[in-house]
Amino acid sequence: MESPVFVTTNFALTYYTVESDIASNGIDAYILSINTDGIGVQASVAGGQLNPTKIKEAMDETGFDWKGQKYPALMLPGMAAKFSGELEDLFAGKAKIMVGPEDSGRIVGWMKDFWPPK
Repeated sequence: MESPVFVTTNFALTYYTVESDIASNGIDAYILSINTDGIGVQASVAGGQLNPTKIKEAMDETGFDWKGQKYPALMLPGMAAKFSGELEDLFAGKAKIMVGPEDSGRIVGWMKDFWPPK
C-alpha cells in the first residue's frame, strides 16, 4: 500500500473538509481523526487537546500495520508542525512524520511536491 495517513481533528467542519479534499481529488489515503472534543486543529493545538501523545495513542488503537505500507508516513496538519520532532521519537522509525499544508485545499499540490517521501 502507498496510502499516507492524514491526521485531523474530530471538529466536524475540519474532518469533512479534509475528507472531501482528499476524496474529490482521488487521493488514496487514510484519515486519523483525533478526539479533540470537537475543537479544530489550531485551537486544539493551542489548548492541548491535540498533542503528540494523543496522536500516537490514537494510531496505536487502530491496530494499523505500518509494515504493510510501501511508504509508512503520517501527515500532520501544518498547524501541528511543532509536534513533528516528538512524534518522530514516539514512532521510533516506524513511520516518517511529515508536515502537510495548513489548509487541506492545498493537499493536492502538497502531494505532487512531497509524495512519495524521499
